[in-house]
Amino acid sequence: MSSEISANPPPRAVLLALGLAAALGTGCPKSADTRRRAAPPVAEAAPAPAAAPAAVAALRDAPSTGMFPGRGPSVRPGIAWRVLVDGPLVHALATDGNAVFAVADGQVYCFGADGTERWRTRVGASGPPAVVDGGIAVSTNDDRVLVLDPATGLKVSEHPSGGPVSGPPLMLGSELVWVTEAGQVISAAGWAVTGSDSAVGGAGTDGERLFFGTQTGELVAVAAGGVAWRALMPGPATGRPAVKDGVVYGAYQGLVGQPGGVVAVDAASGSARWRTPIDRDPASSPSVSHMVLVPDRSGEMAGIDPVSGDRLWRAPVEGDLTTRPLLTRFSSYGGNADGRLHRFDPDDGDESWSVDLGATVSADPVLVGDRIVVGLADGSLVALGTL
Repeated sequence: MSSEISANPPPRAVLLALGLAAALGTGCPKSADTRRRAAPPVAEAAPAPAAAPAAVAALRDAPSTGMFPGRGPSVRPGIAWRVLVDGPLVHALATDGNAVFAVADGQVYCFGADGTERWRTRVGASGPPAVVDGGIAVSTNDDRVLVLDPATGLKVSEHPSGGPVSGPPLMLGSELVWVTEAGQVISAAGWAVTGSDSAVGGAGTDGERLFFGTQTGELVAVAAGGVAWRALMPGPATGRPAVKDGVVYGAYQGLVGQPGGVVAVDAASGSARWRTPIDRDPASSPSVSHMVLVPDRSGEMAGIDPVSGDRLWRAPVEGDLTTRPLLTRFSSYGGNADGRLHRFDPDDGDESWSVDLGATVSADPVLVGDRIVVGLADGSLVALGTL
């Protein structure tokens, strides 16, 4: 298998600077009597018990892998609850195991696992929320990164972001960091590293380094001391890299009629492991457990061996897949533009069920307990599970 990635790319002047764009179609919303509008929080509500330390650690890793602790529903679930917020849900959701955090119309929302709204705060939020040490971090449209109290939504701290932020903030060891759309990695502790000339879709981390892709087709690794390495991909990055067991998996777009695909590089050195093309360009970030999963723009989910790079299966669906795959212990899930959530067996790609939610699945889902929570383009936040 070809390994046409270089840890020492040619000068940037020879790379094409390409912008990335994605458009989501909106399906027909459910009738009003099937959902409730989010209500103001009840001040007397007691906070839910904290998640166990092991579960918190696994959830902290979830943004970098797409893998959530738990099983997820294997049989066709029902809708446990549905609430309506004040705008489309186009940013990935976040969870601490007890609550779901969402961004819509500049507001950050917190919902309990039962769908009860705990709080909302209008801060001009411009990107997805993230569970970090000390609270819930989110970037704003006036170039700040805020940390909010997860119990009340009140501001705990704020930091100048250095420009628009790509993806959610994250923890690099014990430090809160983020990457700007201009390719600069900034720490709340005060250091900054210029990693590249752009950043796409957010970053992943292995705890020691932060990894992100660029519009000019690089994977970049940054530590507190500077750029650790740069590896060249065959095309512009799609979404955030997935990171697991010392390997970084990045999705890329194809150029000049060639398909996109996925690359794997060593997290410590940036050296190539493998490169695997898929049928079309990836539609989102990859996710990884014992299988690398990536949806493509032809409406297929691809399952790739994380060690060899062999494509082991393809699972076609009706409608374009629109979310990063959500992986659980035995299942994988993906939402599409036609408003359906699909469940795939990650071992062979067999689709065991799909559920019609009524509008484009537009926010990457999370697993909370045994329920999947997804965000829709019509502003619905929906929880699915066994009733």
